[in-house]
Amino acid sequence: MKKIIPFLALFCLMMLGVSALVTYTGIPQFPYIIFGIVNWNTQPLGGVRVELTNLNTGYSTIINTNIDGYWQEDGSNWLTNNAARPPILFGDSIKVKTLDGCGSADTCEITFTAFSVGNENSARKDLSVTGALLPIPSSDGGSSGGGGGGSSGGGGGGSVTAWNCQEWTPCENSIQLRICTQNQFTRKEKKDCIVSSPEPIVTPPIEEPVIPVTPEQYTCLDGTKVDVRENCPKYTCSDGTLVDDLAKCPTTPITPPEPESNLLTYLIILIAGILAFFGWGKGFAGLIKYKLKQADEAEKAGNKELAKKYRATAEKMAKSIVTNYLAGKYKK
Repeated sequence: MKKIIPFLALFCLMMLGVSALVTYTGIPQFPYIIFGIVNWNTQPLGGVRVELTNLNTGYSTIINTNIDGYWQEDGSNWLTNNAARPPILFGDSIKVKTLDGCGSADTCEITFTAFSVGNENSARKDLSVTGALLPIPSSDGGSSGGGGGGSSGGGGGGSVTAWNCQEWTPCENSIQLRICTQNQFTRKEKKDCIVSSPEPIVTPPIEEPVIPVTPEQYTCLDGTKVDVRENCPKYTCSDGTLVDDLAKCPTTPITPPEPESNLLTYLIILIAGILAFFGWGKGFAGLIKYKLKQADEAEKAGNKELAKKYRATAEKMAKSIVTNYLAGKYKK
């Protein structure tokens, strides 16, 4: 009984001290930021528990580092031991302590004076540890943070779980990154790399099929197609010259017809003109004039015999029509 009474008295005093922490209600204070980075084996470590304690008021809080090992706390929002006393005053002793990864040769806590030289408006306190990272025991006796990746210990609470790392990110700005996890802890690793230029893809040239070119052919006057114009069929002019175009034949001087021939032609033309006045004679007049035209063309071509033949036909037609007309065979 004598042992229990002192224990109960001490417990009551502890409870009284806890209940003495209250919210500050005085004049609003400027923020007083306490922050830092926790490194584990020179690399930032996330998920580490950092305990902050104002040794003058007894207030204590625990926060966790983010994936970059960074932590931050505004001391002006803490509880205090008197509602009229600011949570942090000049001269207060503030203790920063890591609860994870502390090795036997590590400095695991730092105590500094608030608002002192170098800590006037804020305070940065970094910690570097190298000890084993053990899972945080849970209230049921197990451990928090899971156990992916296997363990190097004997299993159960307190065993050290192996790191489970993601794939390295692609090389960017000569740096590669990856995230590793171990229980509740995270570690962002980085390493130097060289951005390799992709090898150019050589595309073989596409050989286009050679299409034979057919030489352009020349079309002769009669429609024959030949490679060169000289191969066109030849025509014989009246003087015996060979040409590929009758228009190239030498011009033969036209021999004027004899005076009798001219007189006969005029008479025939006159008869054709008279016949054109009669309705029944227009057709005859046209035929006579056509034969005379053929005679002129043959004369120009130098074929006198053919010209003479056409004129004789025209003369015969004219005489026959006049004779028949006088005999009353045509309608007057």
